[in-house]
Amino acid sequence: MSTTNDPTTEVEEGPFAYVNWRRARQGHPTHATYEFPLYTDGWVTGEQANGELDLGPYAFLNTVPVDHKLGVLRPALVLRIEDHFPPGVTLPDMSATDVSRYHGGHIEDEIGALASLCLGLRFWPGGLTREFRDPGRPLGSPRAEPASEVPTIVVRKPAPMIPSVMGRGALDRLEPMSRFPSLTPPQAISLVRAARSYQLALWMADSEPNLSWLLLVSAVETAAACWSVSSDDPVAVLKKHKPAFTERLAKEAGEEAVKIVADEFAETMRATAKFVNFLESFLPPPPDKRPPESSQHDWSPAALKKSIQRIYRYRSKALHEGLPFPVPMCERPFKQNDWEAHTETPVALATSALGGVWTREDTPMHLHVFEHIVRRSLLSWLNSIDDTAQS
Repeated sequence: MSTTNDPTTEVEEGPFAYVNWRRARQGHPTHATYEFPLYTDGWVTGEQANGELDLGPYAFLNTVPVDHKLGVLRPALVLRIEDHFPPGVTLPDMSATDVSRYHGGHIEDEIGALASLCLGLRFWPGGLTREFRDPGRPLGSPRAEPASEVPTIVVRKPAPMIPSVMGRGALDRLEPMSRFPSLTPPQAISLVRAARSYQLALWMADSEPNLSWLLLVSAVETAAACWSVSSDDPVAVLKKHKPAFTERLAKEAGEEAVKIVADEFAETMRATAKFVNFLESFLPPPPDKRPPESSQHDWSPAALKKSIQRIYRYRSKALHEGLPFPVPMCERPFKQNDWEAHTETPVALATSALGGVWTREDTPMHLHVFEHIVRRSLLSWLNSIDDTAQS
C-alpha cells in the first residue's frame, strides 16, 4: 500500500491517514482498497456503514464475534481503507532527517489508535487480509495474514486493571474521528501520537501497569504541547504552581532570588504547567457509575489538581530515577457485588509492598480513574479545535 506523498497534492504534511482523507475530499481517485482486521478483547456493537457517520475513506465492519473474554483477542472489526494516494512510490527528500509525521506506525495503525481513543477499547491492527485493485474481481483478492502481524496480549490476572475495556463500545462513538481531516497538520500528528500512546497504555495495562501510567501521561503531554499557547514568563509559572514556595523564597532571599530559581527550572516547570493546565481545562465530569462515597475520588477541581500534580511527579521519578509508580496505584480496583462501580482510590490507610510503604494520601487514584480523565480530556480537546485546516 502506497503511503508516500504526491508532490502535486495541496496537503502534504500530517499523518498518512489525514493526508489520505484530505485527498479524498479533494476528489483524488481511489486507486485501491485494503482491509485489515482490528483485534480486541472488548465488546463492539453496532454498524458504522449505516450512512449516519461519515468517516471518509475509512469504514469499520463489525464481524460480530461470539466470545467476549478478557485477554482473548478476536478480529472484531474489519478496517476498510480506500487508498487515495497516487500509484507507485514517491520518495521524500532524503537530504535531511525529518520526523515531523513520524509516530512508529502505518496508516492502519493511525486509524486503529483513533478508534481505540474514541471507544475506550483495546484495538490493534493485524496484517492485510483483502485487497481490491483489479476491476475484474469486484469481491477483491484475499491475502494471507502474516503470522508475525497477528497481535498478542498479556493478561496476568482474571480481572482487568481498567474495567471499561471490557465494556460496550458502540461504533457510533467513532463520531469524534470525523473532525480529523479538519485539523491542521501539526494538530493531526499530535492527535495521532497522543492516541497511539493511549492505545498502547490500554494494551499494557494488564501486564505492565507502571508503563501504562507513563503512556497515559505521555498522551496528555503530547496533546498539551500542541494545545498550549502560554507565554507566561518563568516567574509567573513559579508563582502559579508553587505559590507558598515562591512567597517564602521572596521573603527570605528577595525577588531576585525568585527570578534566578524560576529561570533555572523554567523548562521543567513549563512542562508540568502544560500538563496540569491541559487537564484542568478539559477535565471531564466523574464517571456515570461510581462506588460508595468512601471509595470515590473527590471530583472538586482543587482535589483533582493535587492528584494530577502528584501523578506528574511520579512520572518524573519513574523516568529519571527508575522509581516505579506506587504499588497500590498499579493494583486492580475492588468492587463488591452490590456496588455500581469499582473503587476509585486505594482503600487501605497505608500499604507496604515490594520494599515500599505508601500512605493513602500518596496514592490518589487507581489507573482506571486516570484513564477516564485522560481519554475524555483528549476527546474534549479534539472537539474544541476550530475547523482551521484547509477544506
